[in-house]
Amino acid sequence: LTQPVYAVNVADVIQKIVDDPEQFEGKTVDCFGPQDYSYKELAEFVYDITRQDAKLADVPRDVGSIIGKGMNLLGTPML
Repeated sequence: LTQPVYAVNVADVIQKIVDDPEQFEGKTVDCFGPQDYSYKELAEFVYDITRQDAKLADVPRDVGSIIGKGMNLLGTPML
């Protein structure tokens, strides 16, 4: 799952850090959105708003990793 965050909110956090660096010194700042989404849900959302008729398939992580590594060896992006 992932929690997308609005870029303007991240920029606001960065501005606060720049304005008062001592307050954040040595600290980690996590930025995340208010809701969890699966990658499939995000893909469906993007395909919907861009009006693409893409077919999605559930692939186990290990299989997807092997496919991705194999595609990487081709050297030229296929998309």
